[in-house]
Amino acid sequence: MVGEVFRGFVRGIVLYAHFAAMNWRRITVSPVDFIIGFTAVFIQECLGLTTIVFVMRQLPSVRGWTFWEIVLIYGFFTTARSLWHVFMINGMDLSAYIRLGRLDRFLTRPLDPLFQIYADGWDEDGWGELILGAALLFTAAINLQVNWWVRAPLLIINLVAGALVYAAIILAASSLSFWTVENDALMSLLGTLGTLGQYPLTIYGRSLQWVLSTLVPFAFVGFWPAQAFLPRTASALSYLTPLVAIALFYAAIRMFKAGLSCYQGTGT
Repeated sequence: MVGEVFRGFVRGIVLYAHFAAMNWRRITVSPVDFIIGFTAVFIQECLGLTTIVFVMRQLPSVRGWTFWEIVLIYGFFTTARSLWHVFMINGMDLSAYIRLGRLDRFLTRPLDPLFQIYADGWDEDGWGELILGAALLFTAAINLQVNWWVRAPLLIINLVAGALVYAAIILAASSLSFWTVENDALMSLLGTLGTLGQYPLTIYGRSLQWVLSTLVPFAFVGFWPAQAFLPRTASALSYLTPLVAIALFYAAIRMFKAGLSCYQGTGT
C-alpha cells in the first residue's frame, strides 16, 4: 500500500515536470507578454501596499499592530497567494473548462482530471506578485529581527500551507460550476473577501473574524501562519495551519470529484 502511494507520488512529480517544461517553453516563446503581465501585477500589488503606508503615516499602530508587523502579514499573504496564482490558478477557471467542453479532453486521458487542470498552464503574471511578496516578507522580517535561518523550514511549510488553503477555497467554490455552470459572481465575491486576509484579523469585527477563519478561511492564508514569525505570542492556529490546509484541500477535492461524477459532458 505504502509502495503504491510512493510510486504514484513519484509518477506525479515526473509528469508534472514534463508539464512544467512545456509551460516554461510557452512562456519563453512570448517574453514581451511575460514582461507586461509581470510588470502589471507588480504595480497593482504596489498600489495595494500604498494603503498601508498612507494609514501608518497617520497612526503609530492600528489596533496594536505596528507598521512592520502589518507588512509582514501582507507580504506573507501575498507570497502564499502568488504560489497559487502561478501554479494552481487554473482551478478558478473550472467554469470555462466545463462550458467550453475543454474538460472532456482531460477525461479521455489516463490521468487525474484535476491534476491535468492544474498542470494545463502557468499564469506568468503571478511571478511579479511572488517577487514583491517575498521582498516585503523578508524586509519586514529584517526590521522585526526575525531569525529566518532557524525558522526557514516552518516558513516554507506555512507558505505552502497558505497556498493550499487559498487553492482549496477557490476549488470548492469553482466546483459548484458542475451544477450551476456559471459562478462568476461568487468568484468575484471571493476575490474581494480574499483581500481582507492581507491584513491583521483583529482589526475587523468579531463577525467578520469568524467568517474569515471558518466560512471562507482566508485568515489561514496570511494572518494565522504569519503569526508564527511575529515578535509576540503566537496562537496555536499558527502551527496548525498545515493540518488545516490538508483538511480543506482534501474536502475541496472531494467536492470536485462529487461534481465530476455528475458531469455528463457538453457534446462538443
